[in-house]
Amino acid sequence: SFVSTPPFFANAELDSRVGGVAPRFPNAALVQGNLLGGRPQTEPIQFKLDQPTIYKWSLDIQRSLTPTTTVEVGYAGNRGLSLMRVILTNSSIAQEVNGRLFVPVGSPVMFPSIARVRPKVSDSRSSYHALRLSLNQRLARGLQLRGSYTFSKTIDTGSNFAGSADFSNDGTPRYLGLIEKGPAAFDQRQNLTVNFTYDLPGRNLSGLIGHVLGGWQTSGIITAQSGSPFPVSTGYAPNHFNTIGGFPDRVASKAIKYQPRNPDAYFDPTAFTIPGLTEYPTSFPAPVNPGYIGNLGRGVLVGPGNYVWNFVLSKRFPVTERVGVQFRSEFFNLLNRPNFSDPNATLFDQQRRKNAEAGTISGTDGTARELQLGLKVEF
Repeated sequence: SFVSTPPFFANAELDSRVGGVAPRFPNAALVQGNLLGGRPQTEPIQFKLDQPTIYKWSLDIQRSLTPTTTVEVGYAGNRGLSLMRVILTNSSIAQEVNGRLFVPVGSPVMFPSIARVRPKVSDSRSSYHALRLSLNQRLARGLQLRGSYTFSKTIDTGSNFAGSADFSNDGTPRYLGLIEKGPAAFDQRQNLTVNFTYDLPGRNLSGLIGHVLGGWQTSGIITAQSGSPFPVSTGYAPNHFNTIGGFPDRVASKAIKYQPRNPDAYFDPTAFTIPGLTEYPTSFPAPVNPGYIGNLGRGVLVGPGNYVWNFVLSKRFPVTERVGVQFRSEFFNLLNRPNFSDPNATLFDQQRRKNAEAGTISGTDGTARELQLGLKVEF
């Protein structure tokens, strides 16, 4: 059961600067009802909220390999219960046909006199499991290094926090807010981070050669992360659907294929199809039975990974016993590696024609190689 958050509301564009109509507060809803934008909406909340609970546990083992080198292996996990999520409940009424959810043409919504009904409920769950490896090299022979690697999996029943859109790649609403377990929108299976500092040989050189070639130091941070899930859409929804996203069907006979370094065909769109069809369409506009709701789950596709190496080369030039000048050259994305953004995952257009851009990548994340030079006076 739910308790509403009165009053009901409706969107309107009442502005004396637009159309010459000014809102008459506080009674606009009563005396200007013909100008309001459609039926009223409501934002209810679960009458008796459950207490959100997080359980955490971990186990780590550390071992010294040398007097300056240690390695650590660990496992970490957590479990979230009764987490908040937002759902859309005023959907068109569906029925079961051949084991599938089907919305016939003319099917009414649950509450015909109300538009959007978006309750907040505390029934979401999450889980996280991770294997952690790390190597720590304390300063020895001019080298200091730390590397960590995490192999993890995060599963939940909804990644958006109630009332926000922090993770817009979590997809569109499922029928009646059905609980759907799948990879979290922020799930990244692999994460590697290495940072180091190394004093280049030549520190003991003397004279002019030592002044020019000695005392140089390098440092850097290397990060490598796998991609996160993103949703796939048919690109259209039959106009008799209400608050149901354009989920496609998965083609059972085809595996999802990736070409991670090909921005023109990152994934194969023919692994998906219009709901109710068994294969990717061979003709367009594609035939369609307009009532089926797609069966594709959450987090099926995974976006490109991200790899960056930031590098620093520096040297301190002494001026006096107490004053020195440090020169720093900083290279961001040293290898000038392009990190692709998520591809276009809209399969068709509103007329059920093939979207030629499906599977293609048109943008990048991060920046190209950047060089920054600086001088710092130390005293």
